[in-house]
Amino acid sequence: LGVVRIAADASFVMADIPGLIVGAAQGAGLGAQFLRHLSRTKVLLHLVDVLPEDQSDPVDNALAIEQELAEYSEALIERPIWIGLSKADQLDHEALDTMLQEMAETFPERPIYALSALGDIGLTTVTRDLMQFLQEQLQRAADDPDFATYLSELERRISDDVYLHSQRMRTKRLGESEEEESFDDEDVSGDLDEPETEV
Repeated sequence: LGVVRIAADASFVMADIPGLIVGAAQGAGLGAQFLRHLSRTKVLLHLVDVLPEDQSDPVDNALAIEQELAEYSEALIERPIWIGLSKADQLDHEALDTMLQEMAETFPERPIYALSALGDIGLTTVTRDLMQFLQEQLQRAADDPDFATYLSELERRISDDVYLHSQRMRTKRLGESEEEESFDDEDVSGDLDEPETEV
């Protein structure tokens, strides 16, 4: 967790979740262990590498990871999701514009930002926009009881999904452990049943 301070009287807390991989909803990788922390977040900022080391397509990667989020919690993807194209300094202007257009066509309702810490690209804009969005959400919840109820219910549904997912993963691990123990017992009993030969 970290505090992003926009001004002396304006800040928000950001939770940095390790990168997810395909299969995360079923326990692959480390990122799934941290997904439970998303239950209280108000907006998800999905960082997508513009030049993945495995040469995969960033748009496909964004779609795949959002599918993992949906499998983890259908309620979670009702949260507002923003997209940040990270390491944007690695692309020339034309290539970056093309990728931004492809992302916009795939996710037409999502805010999309080109970001680079090294190149100091987009960071001020995205943090200020996030701060404004969060303030607007708070104000809307204060003015609209129905919206406030929806947000509260959504957080409860996400928490329920997180709990159910944790239970499923725990049951899966226990089942795998029991299978391994059963296999080990069979190996031992097999060894004991074999007659010993002395020379």
